[in-house]
Amino acid sequence: MHIERVIHQSRNYTQETPKFLCRVNDATNDYAYDINFYINNVLITGAIYTNVSNTNIGTAVLLQKHWEETFKPNMMVNCSVQARYKNRGVAGPKYFSQIYFAGIKVVDGVNGIHVEENEPISVEIKSTLPIGCFYQEGINVQRSKSGCFVGLYNGVPKYQSTDDNEVVCSDESFVQSNLEFDEQECRLTIPHVGWSNSYFINVTGVSDGIVNKVDRIVFLRLYTTIDHANKEDILKIWNSIHLPDLKIYISDKDITHIDNTCYSSNDPYLKTFDKSEWNITSPNDYGEYIMYKHETLPQQVNVYFSHCILRTGLCNCGVAVRSADSIFIANFCETGILTKRKTNRYITSRICDDQNLIVTEDTDKTFKITFPSGTVVFINRHDFEHTDSPFTFFSKIEITPSKLDFDLTTGLCGKYNNNPTDDFVTRKNSLDSKHNLRQFAKSWRIDNNSTETFFDPTRLPPLNYKVQEYCTCDAYASIQGQTSKPNFKCRLYSRMEACRQIEISTTIYHASCITSSHRQKRSLEEDDEAPPMYDMIDDEQVEVDDQPAVWRNGLTEDIARQKCENAFNILPAFEICAANVPTVQSVNYIDQCISDMKIAGSDIFLYSNIRNFETMCLNDAKKFENLTDKNINSATGESTSILTVIAEFTCPRNCSGKGSCAEG
Repeated sequence: MHIERVIHQSRNYTQETPKFLCRVNDATNDYAYDINFYINNVLITGAIYTNVSNTNIGTAVLLQKHWEETFKPNMMVNCSVQARYKNRGVAGPKYFSQIYFAGIKVVDGVNGIHVEENEPISVEIKSTLPIGCFYQEGINVQRSKSGCFVGLYNGVPKYQSTDDNEVVCSDESFVQSNLEFDEQECRLTIPHVGWSNSYFINVTGVSDGIVNKVDRIVFLRLYTTIDHANKEDILKIWNSIHLPDLKIYISDKDITHIDNTCYSSNDPYLKTFDKSEWNITSPNDYGEYIMYKHETLPQQVNVYFSHCILRTGLCNCGVAVRSADSIFIANFCETGILTKRKTNRYITSRICDDQNLIVTEDTDKTFKITFPSGTVVFINRHDFEHTDSPFTFFSKIEITPSKLDFDLTTGLCGKYNNNPTDDFVTRKNSLDSKHNLRQFAKSWRIDNNSTETFFDPTRLPPLNYKVQEYCTCDAYASIQGQTSKPNFKCRLYSRMEACRQIEISTTIYHASCITSSHRQKRSLEEDDEAPPMYDMIDDEQVEVDDQPAVWRNGLTEDIARQKCENAFNILPAFEICAANVPTVQSVNYIDQCISDMKIAGSDIFLYSNIRNFETMCLNDAKKFENLTDKNINSATGESTSILTVIAEFTCPRNCSGKGSCAEG
């Protein structure tokens, strides 16, 4: 470091700036030396030294003042030496030093950085050029030196989205961030004191919720800006410094949890995240249950089980998905006292923070709700239109976990940790065996009139949480061509942000949010446009026979199996789904079809089972990137993708006009 005392405004100051020396090996007093310095192969005319004696080689230096008007850091510096005898005027051959990189670099970043989805990695940053400083002598020197630094911003360049830097909304209806950071303001500070130390940017590769064919590639930009760097004159050399964009390879990890879905099908059949299958056998165990709850994030899913049509078993009649102060509710449950029964028929969302829930209406009967953590809730609605009175239920409620759910989930879905032996933990944290599943389920039941309910439209119970914030950093180019300070957004837990170009659904009532110091919400029932919403009062429902179901009405297990297998085997999508979508196990849907016939005493749920299979096949097929390749011939002979064929084959009732065809 070159140290110089200067007088500024009649006060004594010390100025420290970078200094380069040219080391001459085996120098002796018998020779004089000519020393030159070069930056980027350009001779620096202000740093030419001739006839330098061995004892004065240390005075032949390259100072900041020699190059600051022409060059900036992240430059290549070297020197040359020629020797001559003191009494002779002819110089010998010119020897060059190795090239020295002077600036800020990413350690081991030449071939890119590899990171797994949702796994943090520390990118090592190191400065090879001292950070200068200018401070007044005798006045808290340590504090003054702390004000000398270089602020290195990190951001994801927006050219990776579109040429005009506009956000393009995909059919998934959210903008996927590729990288996240745990630093505020997307900036790393390299100080004057300790400039040669290693500093780290903690980067997380974000899951895209799809099983990728190859590693995703995203670029990370590291730079300083002319408007936001340190303003000291000797530090202005660091303004508008750009490191080469760092290539980051994000390896897919979605395959490890994409099959660990938790679901509830009617009667209800349930599967935990760790693939333990069980069911609630008593039709008298109706009510609201906590299906999924995150232990540290404000995320929770409640379901409501009510008597199915003809009072056979229990059906999913309601689902409520909550993230912090935002909630999505779909309620088709019958309620009220025995003499005054009413049926809810509404779907509503109150999105009080666009960082929380993202609701996508795939069709008028299928909805996808995405948590910021990447956890996805998929619900499939089914209407019985041929019955005397309309009856609606959700044939399947499925939750696909994210990496952030691992070892942190509770509720009917169990603990997601790839260990099925601890799936059935009660709310009081006791482990129930499979022989006591009813006690396990009841521990997650919410009592009538409880303040924990999610189906009361007038209030929401508080959710307590404390988690680290994650930040996304987007780098934009300004009109002048300079890179501006990155646009950073920090969330309690992040993975994606809502797409601003989403079309508002016509089947979901969007409630307004009114926040106040006491956190009360205005009742939805006060809104003239709001659908009727009845309180969930079921304390006077009639108890029904709690005996196990038996075959009746001429049905046997063999007849039911034949009916179900024949119905599934003739489906256009059956073979292609079974062969190409590994998460859809056709045998499970056939077994459920047989069980439904036994409970109902008829095939009234047969079409519901079929649509459940078709819908889940299409939904899961979208999670596999390889299915988008054009590697199959369609009916017209044209080459098309397996995903396109599945979409066509899963159109309701083979596109007979008795269903709404979506994406087919």
